[in-house]
Amino acid sequence: MTDVDELLAAFVAGPALARHVLAMGEEVNTDDRNPVEFSFARMVAQTTAFDVERMRATAAALGCGRPEVTGTVDWERVARRRVEIYTIANDWAPVPPATSAPDRERATAHGLYVSGRLSAAVDAFRKQPRPPAGLVETALFAEGLAERGDPEAADYIRVLGASVPAEADAATARLAYRRGLPGVAADALVSAFTRYRTDPWPSQDAMARGLALSREIAAAHPPSASRLYEALTPPFAVRALEQQRRFARVLVARAGGLWKECAEASASLEAHLPWRPDMLRARAECYEQTGDPRAPEAARDVQEFLAAEGADIGRSAR
Repeated sequence: MTDVDELLAAFVAGPALARHVLAMGEEVNTDDRNPVEFSFARMVAQTTAFDVERMRATAAALGCGRPEVTGTVDWERVARRRVEIYTIANDWAPVPPATSAPDRERATAHGLYVSGRLSAAVDAFRKQPRPPAGLVETALFAEGLAERGDPEAADYIRVLGASVPAEADAATARLAYRRGLPGVAADALVSAFTRYRTDPWPSQDAMARGLALSREIAAAHPPSASRLYEALTPPFAVRALEQQRRFARVLVARAGGLWKECAEASASLEAHLPWRPDMLRARAECYEQTGDPRAPEAARDVQEFLAAEGADIGRSAR
């Protein structure tokens, strides 16, 4: 968070809501009897059982929708910032029917950003009059402008770097690559991944996009593959994006023709083989290139996957 509006936007309800729910006969949650914990398990396949916006509406009706604060607060600005909670959670924010056109455009921009449509998110945001505010929207503009190779991204990257250096490095890599500087982009990604080993706070979605970018750079500029592979070898802080990182190692090595490294990275996944076409093909090719005795089995796995996929497509067409 960079200002008090971001903090207050995360507030949902005060104690009056808890008393209201208790008065409705709901069971009290205690260490010895924990209905909340068991409810999570029962609701795992449900998508509409819990609604934060409905809770906010109930809290507002009870007069506890805002925390008690000292000083002046722009509550309209706080309300506009609530969309950011959904963006951080990688979800589209709900847009009530009474939402103004500018706020609707802003919510759309956040949703496009969540969906990975970085450049389109900037275009949507610019349909409303207010400038980006806070760290989330700074990141939206840093990545979105970088995706189109716009030098204006540098200003937002600089602001982002003051709070989340790893994210800023990943955005720098995107900007450099889109401007035709793959070597500079690889250096920036190496820096991003190195920082991410000790800093757990960068957005996992932004860093996952950095992993995808590493594969893209390695494929277009094979000399950078070795540095990227090495940067992806140690785990990130708190094992963040562990599976994606390990997959990226295989695909970066394969893109760069690092057959020995690719075979080693593939072998580390044998205990829990990723049953997806890109990983199966990479595994088979790398084993074949290195003369690994598992190459025939890997080739059969690819054919088995493709056969099953073809059968699924055939059933869907009927």
